[in-house]
Amino acid sequence: MSLRTDGVEWLAQPLLPLPPPAEPGAGFTDAEMCGWDECAPSIVACTVAGRELPDHGELWTQRWRVEGEWLTASGPSFGYRLARRLEARGRRLRIEYVLQAGDADVPFLWAAHPQLVAPRGSEVRLETAAGRVFDVTVEPAVPVRLEPGLCRVDTLEPGGCRKFYLGPEDRAAAAHLVRRGGRSLTMTWDPTVTPYLGVWLDRCAYSREPVVAIEPSTGYYDSLAPALERARVPVVAAGSTLSWWCELSFGRAAG
Repeated sequence: MSLRTDGVEWLAQPLLPLPPPAEPGAGFTDAEMCGWDECAPSIVACTVAGRELPDHGELWTQRWRVEGEWLTASGPSFGYRLARRLEARGRRLRIEYVLQAGDADVPFLWAAHPQLVAPRGSEVRLETAAGRVFDVTVEPAVPVRLEPGLCRVDTLEPGGCRKFYLGPEDRAAAAHLVRRGGRSLTMTWDPTVTPYLGVWLDRCAYSREPVVAIEPSTGYYDSLAPALERARVPVVAAGSTLSWWCELSFGRAAG
């Protein structure tokens, strides 16, 4: 997937020639490490109701189908169907999602996982009143002060990475990836269905180039199993649907 505006490519791109599509059971970091993935129904590997859920979920190795304006994929773990539609609106891109549960209830932790290129000088700016976030690269997560340096890939050592979440009760209205020179990508999302926010920064720990991922999510935080135990993830009843959206816009940041 490519996301290009005014000659700027925002998403990490694969090496050419393209490798064969990843198959179920593949390791996420052994695959293309590019583009935009939908992580669901968990981000990290875990076991729920006797079902083994793989790292970064199961949808990134599924074959998506074209159905009119929608792309659809099936989740084998809980027998659900996810549909996704993209709509360009001037300098904005709206992504709409619909989850359809099958014959069983579906506990569903979804997170966007766009691998956004973050060249030197890039930073993530959050529209939030929160003064702290939680470093989830350790367990249990550690509270740390939310300050600009935390949101810059350049503050990581080469080969380092960082992931943090806003607290479960904190909210952000938007997140901006601002590149040197002021070009910016802004992400907003459905505040009701996807109230949680994680931010991943990678200075070539796994990626070939520095990237960040702005990750609005339906659950808190990376693993479906504890999110379900803590009632911090939706459970979609059999035969029911769940709809949400996120939106990208492009421009120049002030300041």
